[in-house]
Amino acid sequence: GGGGVLNLDSEERDGGGLNEVIEREMEGLSEGELEALAPNVRAAVARKYDDPFGFAHFYELIFGRPLPRHAREEWIEALYEARARRLGLVIEAFRGSTKTTTLTIAFLAFRIGQEPEKSHLLIQVGDDIAKDSARQIADLIEHHPGWKRAFPNVVPDPAVGWGADGYEVKRGDMDYAEWRSRCAKAKGKDPTFVGLGYRSRAIIGKHPTGMLVVDDIHDENNTRSARELATVNKIVTGTILPTVTPDTWKVFIGTPWAANDVLHYVKATGEFAAVKTPVLRRAS
Repeated sequence: GGGGVLNLDSEERDGGGLNEVIEREMEGLSEGELEALAPNVRAAVARKYDDPFGFAHFYELIFGRPLPRHAREEWIEALYEARARRLGLVIEAFRGSTKTTTLTIAFLAFRIGQEPEKSHLLIQVGDDIAKDSARQIADLIEHHPGWKRAFPNVVPDPAVGWGADGYEVKRGDMDYAEWRSRCAKAKGKDPTFVGLGYRSRAIIGKHPTGMLVVDDIHDENNTRSARELATVNKIVTGTILPTVTPDTWKVFIGTPWAANDVLHYVKATGEFAAVKTPVLRRAS
């Protein structure tokens, strides 16, 4: 279903809501029929459009609520714009802004659906929290009906790996030998995705060809002194950034801690665009 939606031009994708599209394209269906059709249309849009429009419908398909306006306009659109300029993106945002849910979980999952043959690396402050985030993505892929609608042919590959040391997916609609050959060319020996703490020795040797997400690697322990901040920056410079390829999506997200923290350091490299989402804004 939803064939008409797949022919939307860019203006319609950017300006129209999905409900209006369904009502226009599927005129004559009852309200109940439209409501039943909506998830399948969202899934078709998410699968076809690798852009903010497609991701917004993937997000709603997974979480059952619209993508927050600030997340689309300030983060996702900026991420695609930075990508077009061959830059990474630094996102500074307040706690509770949904940055981890939106970017670390949902957008990384979306990238896996769009580019399942590539490798994706998630880095957080510790192994425990990073592995938990990766597990959430794995649960989504393995069990969520919204994922099965959007990317029905991207499924777990437990024969290669499906656990905390790394998760592998496969294309269920491809010859398996052909799929493994494609993966070898696209990502080498890296898993499809894995979550690691920023101090993990396992980062060495990883080369994410899909997406690198570095999410809130500062805490009260590594920001107490200039020396500790310098150590984190050294790890970012010497271990984390060298993992990327020229085509890797790169995003650093977090809440600012100090004037010389990782977010500020990465912005100063000139290799990243930057956006800020403050908790309060001056009224116009």
